[in-house]
Amino acid sequence: MSRVSVMFTATWKKPRCMYWLLFPVLLEWAIFEGSTAASNVKIAKPALRGNVSAVYALLERVVPGSAEHFDLGFVDSCPGISVDQACFMLSDTSVDGNDFAARKISIHATSASELSAGVGMYLREWCNMSMGWLRGGGRNFPVPSVWPSVRGVRIYPRAVPWTFAENVCTSSYTLVWHSWEQWEAFLDWAALWGVNLLPALTGQEEVQYKVFSSLGLTDAQIRGWFNGPALLTWSRGQNSHGNGVMGPLPRSWMQAQWSLQRELILPRMRGLGITGQLPAFQGNVPWDLATVLHDANITQGLGQGNGTGWVDGTDPAFGDIADRWMHTLLNDFGTAGHVYQMDGFFANGTSWGASLPSDYDAETFQNVSPVTPPSPRRHSYSGTREHSETPACVWSAPVDNAYLAGYCCNKNTTVWQNLSVAKRACEEEPGCSGLTEEGYGFQMRAGTQLLQHKGDTAFVLENPLQCRVLPVDPLWLARGKSAYNGIARSDPNAIWAYQGWAFYVAGWHTPTPEAWSQLRGFIQAAPEGKFVIIDMASNGDGMWRQWGGIWNTPFIWTSLHTFGGNMGLKGNLSRANRIPFDAIDAHIGGIAGAGMTPEGFDQNPVYYEVIQGAPWRNAPIENLTEWLVQRGHRRYGLREHSTDVAAAWALLGAGSYSQDLTVSDGTGVGLNPGKDHFFAADLRTPVPSLCMTWHAWRRLLDASPVINTSLETYRYDVVNTGREVLARLSTPMSINFTATTQAAVLDADRVNHTGSVYVALLRDLDRLLNTDSAFMLGPWLQSARAWGLGGATDAAANLSTEVPADCITSMRGPLACTDYYEWNARVQLTTWYPTGEHDRSIFGRDNDYARKQWGGLVGDFYAVRAQNLRDQALADAAASNPLNATAVTENIAALAYTWTTSTAPYPVSPSENFVEVSEVLFAKYASFFTPTCGANGIAT
Repeated sequence: MSRVSVMFTATWKKPRCMYWLLFPVLLEWAIFEGSTAASNVKIAKPALRGNVSAVYALLERVVPGSAEHFDLGFVDSCPGISVDQACFMLSDTSVDGNDFAARKISIHATSASELSAGVGMYLREWCNMSMGWLRGGGRNFPVPSVWPSVRGVRIYPRAVPWTFAENVCTSSYTLVWHSWEQWEAFLDWAALWGVNLLPALTGQEEVQYKVFSSLGLTDAQIRGWFNGPALLTWSRGQNSHGNGVMGPLPRSWMQAQWSLQRELILPRMRGLGITGQLPAFQGNVPWDLATVLHDANITQGLGQGNGTGWVDGTDPAFGDIADRWMHTLLNDFGTAGHVYQMDGFFANGTSWGASLPSDYDAETFQNVSPVTPPSPRRHSYSGTREHSETPACVWSAPVDNAYLAGYCCNKNTTVWQNLSVAKRACEEEPGCSGLTEEGYGFQMRAGTQLLQHKGDTAFVLENPLQCRVLPVDPLWLARGKSAYNGIARSDPNAIWAYQGWAFYVAGWHTPTPEAWSQLRGFIQAAPEGKFVIIDMASNGDGMWRQWGGIWNTPFIWTSLHTFGGNMGLKGNLSRANRIPFDAIDAHIGGIAGAGMTPEGFDQNPVYYEVIQGAPWRNAPIENLTEWLVQRGHRRYGLREHSTDVAAAWALLGAGSYSQDLTVSDGTGVGLNPGKDHFFAADLRTPVPSLCMTWHAWRRLLDASPVINTSLETYRYDVVNTGREVLARLSTPMSINFTATTQAAVLDADRVNHTGSVYVALLRDLDRLLNTDSAFMLGPWLQSARAWGLGGATDAAANLSTEVPADCITSMRGPLACTDYYEWNARVQLTTWYPTGEHDRSIFGRDNDYARKQWGGLVGDFYAVRAQNLRDQALADAAASNPLNATAVTENIAALAYTWTTSTAPYPVSPSENFVEVSEVLFAKYASFFTPTCGANGIAT
């Protein structure tokens, strides 16, 4: 029998103020100016300053009545900090004779973003407040009886210029149904953490509608090309998974979203100093435009995206459309911030043209006037910028008893006796990755994997692509120049932000000379410092480790972390804790920012808080366990140390938050069978990390007597931890069940037993999820339906509140807009592509992609699907037949149609107590864990 042994230590802080117990560790901040990390690289700094009144209003929204206790203002710089480095300062005037209370808290900063971050820092670290998403981690803003003194002057420089949040998919998986009230809360959250760069994608369909109308397309052609609201990300071009899916897009939606963006979202962002990254033209248009323009240089998209055309970047039509687009965009939304997003290489299969035309001339083309110039402002970049000299090649130390496989360079017989000569020869060969000494000399090798072999010695060239002079790919340079000039002609200060995830599609994540020549051409298309890569490594390890520091390319280091907003407890905090410091310490030129790029929020808040806080530290968190324990006490408003809370968070840090899992949810909740689990090969023995999560659930429950259980932060953590335990348990149950249904001879008893146990677990999970609105389906559907009632926007801001009536779909005909939006909301969660009434199967490309674990969805969709499979298998067993796979497929399609088109209401608030339900389920499933994990809080 194996046991889990966990040791944890956390220093408990003595009370430092009259009311609040957890006082922050006050660091002696070293001055970090950022000059070392970006010594030879031009990095565009945020252009917005915002205004102080917006930050006072923010304070009043989150803590009503608090603004009078604060003195907020702007400064040009902070003492001891470089004049061009953003920062904020905290100080106060103490009450006579009392070091722990303050008359007013003084926060001064270089912009509204830093000022908001200073407010957030004070509220978190001095007043022990928690600021999370509305339905993903909870918020706790208790008003102190006396505002604690900061006791001196505290200066916090921003370690990197930009703090980034969101992913283009976030606008669909999280933000799509947001009312202004929800948007307001989201922007407040971003501001309090110092986020100063957010994608601003809302309302762009109205811009596109105006542009495409001016080119001659009809209303039906344009609206029929857009996807439905829940899937708009993918008809915007970032992933061409289809166009016209669940459309046509209602014009009322387009106009309401445009108004929301123009009248409320962007003004609020800009007032708070947050730059909105606006969408620019990236080449994708309705395929009908090829006919209207009689243009052979518009290439039809592939597969499900065949209704989309991709305009060749070297075609004058590209420049014309880009100018029309920018003229409309800037007229509607303004230029503030100067950052634009173009990601036109996301799975479209065609990019911006397959090859350069024979008569292409770069200089002539770059300065060509658009067909119909809509704006008097003209600016074009046509030069190829110079870059810093190529860095020196870096070699590893000798690796004994190892070799690199694969001879290279047609010199498999060449042997060098001198190591220095051999290294120099390797550096001059594009395909050489290192050397191997086999006892008789050194040979060049092409492989990158070290293999064991006694007596050999390997020498690895660690930066083979960075240290070689690679040619610029002329096609990619031409495409990139066309794209950049499409924004720069209208905004000479334009910055092109490019999602690094596209590298995986373009092949640039595989370091080959060809790929790097393409990337170099693309990067050099814009003036130095005007092309910024959003580094989106799935686990936050950093794609820059392969390409960073070359060609003077600024990048913002983020962690993608999750697809579709799926909800498993995951994320290696030790790895996340290195953002952005590893790049700074490595003297990588170009580290311009840090942040997070999940496809959906409302999950794993603790993981993102490590990343969000990094720009205000000068080094990684020294003791993550201590940080987790302190954070747990703060979240629960505790005045006394709780051994149970400390143990719970130490366990979570050592277990769930010590590992990077896949970006998708592989449990048996949304998949049958599940594929990722935390059990040994016997499917019965939980691995140590799962034992830790199970024990953490127990310890959180044991802490309930000393915690105010009405706190949403505590409720969220208890339910989320229990959810993870049951979700992980669903995987071996689903595997066992599937095995019985796929047997050549069905055993009815085994089918019934394994199926019933699996279905019961899913229903129990559903019950637990329904004890916290953060995990309930009802609020998602309610928000969607609100847009069909005209009540999702603010009438006071002169936005329409009329009930729309233009939701006429190509698949289902006319619908009430409330029902249309709910249909969109349900399909996005499940099949992604809609299922028709008479379909005998569902389209499987993105089926079950998001796999959210929400109460109502788990019980009425996933559990019913599993139950139907059990019932079909039992019927086949009774007839002495194997499983009827055709019937199973048809049953799945029938359920998909029935559930996604249903308008049955779901509750938006819990009806059961989360502690009571958790105790029942913990006891019910304890037998699956106690034999291995032990019965008490921490096994030995």
